[in-house]
Amino acid sequence: MPSLRRKLPSANALFVFEAAARCGNFTRAAQELYVSQPAVSRMLSRMEDHIGVRLFVRVHGGIELTESGRILYRKISEGLTGIEDAIREIEARATGVEPVTLSVSTAFTTHSRTDIPILCNSSSLNPNCRACRKTASSALSTLPSVESRTFSMVRVSTVWFRNIV
Repeated sequence: MPSLRRKLPSANALFVFEAAARCGNFTRAAQELYVSQPAVSRMLSRMEDHIGVRLFVRVHGGIELTESGRILYRKISEGLTGIEDAIREIEARATGVEPVTLSVSTAFTTHSRTDIPILCNSSSLNPNCRACRKTASSALSTLPSVESRTFSMVRVSTVWFRNIV
């Protein structure tokens, strides 16, 4: 593991990179992070030197990601989203509230683009609602083990609600 840590940029550099890539502009990233634009530019220049590849190309009015930058941005975004989801889940469990997961099989894909987001945005349904669009086989493979929990199923329109009892 020590050799991997030496290869990785600092956690701060990863946050700066993610903000700059998402904003498409060093100035907006700097504003979001409450630092100066030169600080963002220096951090990302050091990160490029550390990794050994160009991550951005400067263009009029902003920046564009190189192919290497797009690969890194996609993975950093996925990682940060996963960490954010884990923290939310931990916080919810600490309060005794578990999220409700809505899963829609491929048979109902026409409804999944409209019904699920509408249902999940309804705070009267459940403030901890999380939507997932999955194929039937992947939905079955991700169900928690029946040994540890009991499930009740309720059908509303074409959407199945799985509620942990």
